[in-house]
Amino acid sequence: MSRNINMKKHLTYAILFCSILLSSCSSIKTAIYDQYSYQQEVSLKIETKALLEHATEDYATYQDKIAHVLLEMEKMEEYEKNKPDNAISYQMWHLMTDADKNSVAGLFKRWKEKGHLSAVFTQEASKQVLEAFDALIKYEISKDKERENILLDIIKNY
Repeated sequence: MSRNINMKKHLTYAILFCSILLSSCSSIKTAIYDQYSYQQEVSLKIETKALLEHATEDYATYQDKIAHVLLEMEKMEEYEKNKPDNAISYQMWHLMTDADKNSVAGLFKRWKEKGHLSAVFTQEASKQVLEAFDALIKYEISKDKERENILLDIIKNY
């Protein structure tokens, strides 16, 4: 009889433990690390950086390369949009592809409209764009609350 009570007690604890474990896992609403996202983020950062190093030159010379980068960024936005529990990364990609914001697409739009950008403006804008990429990349690697808050601040301030 005592053995039966101990078995029920252990079974109750096991069920309680599993319930807590399952409920805590289901409360995590962040997408897991994605190697493809990481690779694309790094690749697009490097391609964007290389283009911005020429933003003081004539836009037309780099038009095709810029169009390619923007298309790849739009693909990433769509990819991130369709991953479950991935709202923050998607919001960041949406921001970066919005030509009406001070983001990558916005910077390329300004370059197109002006024909070329000043060195001082390009240097400061490039710094902000590359910091945004870095924040996105670091968030993809860690998916922690600190990196999430950094991205949310960037999203809020653009």
